[in-house]
Amino acid sequence: MTRQSAIKCNEVIIPTFCSIRITYLITGGAQSIGEAIVRKLASGGAAIAILDIQHEKAQQVVDDIKSEGGSAIAVGMDITDSQNVRQAVEEVERRFGKVDILVNNVGWDKAAPFIEYPSLTKTVDQPTMSTIKSVADTGDTQKVVV
Repeated sequence: MTRQSAIKCNEVIIPTFCSIRITYLITGGAQSIGEAIVRKLASGGAAIAILDIQHEKAQQVVDDIKSEGGSAIAVGMDITDSQNVRQAVEEVERRFGKVDILVNNVGWDKAAPFIEYPSLTKTVDQPTMSTIKSVADTGDTQKVVV
């Protein structure tokens, strides 16, 4: 029987299963809210892949997680470069296998009225869709959290 526990984070319940290691790909996980998400999930035993343009900061977070017995990697990634995003996701898959859950936390500061674009590609594709597409293209992802 699988024992289930949960992490409560700002009224959001994130299930964790003691006999199953969940792999999270977290964009923008090197600092601030992303770092807090990374640390909380790692404390529950998840395997963590931090994809961030600030690779050195992400590596510091990974080093902390590993020093506490956790499993994590840092991969440099620029969300504005879809080829770089694809390569970063492929690196995560080489190291951890499939990605179970994507937490797309990365920020992008281009302000634009969302619904006024006939094609949302330039607005959505930069911070969100390129990462989701890269993860979803594997066919193994069970959940995507945006």
